[in-house]
Amino acid sequence: MSSGNSFVRQAISRFDETKLEESPKSFTPFPRTVAQASPRTVAQASPRPVAQPWPKPVAEPWPKSVASSPPVASPPLATPPSSSSSKNVVKTVPKSFPKDPTEITRNMNDAQARTLLRDMVRDLLGEVDILRQRLAETETKLRESRAEVKQLDLSAAFNVQTLNQTSSGTNSAPRVADPHDAARTEALIEALRNATKTTDIPELSAQDVSSEEATELVIHSLLENVRRTAQDNESLTKKNDALQDKVWDLTAENEVHELKIAALETHFKTINKSRQGIVTRLTNKSKQGLANGSPTAAGTSAAKRS
Repeated sequence: MSSGNSFVRQAISRFDETKLEESPKSFTPFPRTVAQASPRTVAQASPRPVAQPWPKPVAEPWPKSVASSPPVASPPLATPPSSSSSKNVVKTVPKSFPKDPTEITRNMNDAQARTLLRDMVRDLLGEVDILRQRLAETETKLRESRAEVKQLDLSAAFNVQTLNQTSSGTNSAPRVADPHDAARTEALIEALRNATKTTDIPELSAQDVSSEEATELVIHSLLENVRRTAQDNESLTKKNDALQDKVWDLTAENEVHELKIAALETHFKTINKSRQGIVTRLTNKSKQGLANGSPTAAGTSAAKRS
């Protein structure tokens, strides 16, 4: 400040000397000598202050890790169902994630935001894998149940056909899967045909009976067989209905799993879109800081170079 005042005084003194030289000789208000008029010489005048350069900002080191930052609680991964509880599948909606990840990551730096979004995406992918695994198990159970229902339908149809053929006395029934039942049915039909010709009936061993008694015994055996076949058919029908209900339940559960997968995929797309927005915002902020020459931008560029 003192150098500036001396510079002003020097300029005023020079101005006074110039006015005195240009004024007429008759006008001498004060007889002043040259030594008195300019007591200061050019050598004695203080030099003009030179502008010092502005100190450059010191770049602060950017943190390489977010270990010092407060831990961000990420939702835990869903545990897959164990083999013991695979029969009772729990129909629960997957855990809810933050609706707007942008609000959570607004006050975070780039590394923290990337870590949080990466954890959320990893958890979502784990949920999708678990639901796809459950869906595959459900489809396997559904195929097994359909095969079992088809087998029961074929068994019931064969029992009805065998019952009709046994009642009519024909021997055009195809051979069944169980050889014991087929042999017993053929023996009964053969005994019925030969009842009027011989008294040697397989079910009677070596008993001597008349043809009428043999016919009555064979008919009684056939009626017992018909009754047992009807009971078996009724039990198979009930089992078929139960399996059909199970098939419907598995189909509904399959649809629920598909809806869960679709919802998780939609949520994943939303989080990915929010992540892209955050990355774009941080990139624009970094570019703007580099253009303005701010310390934050310098630190960010130094961290990127490191």
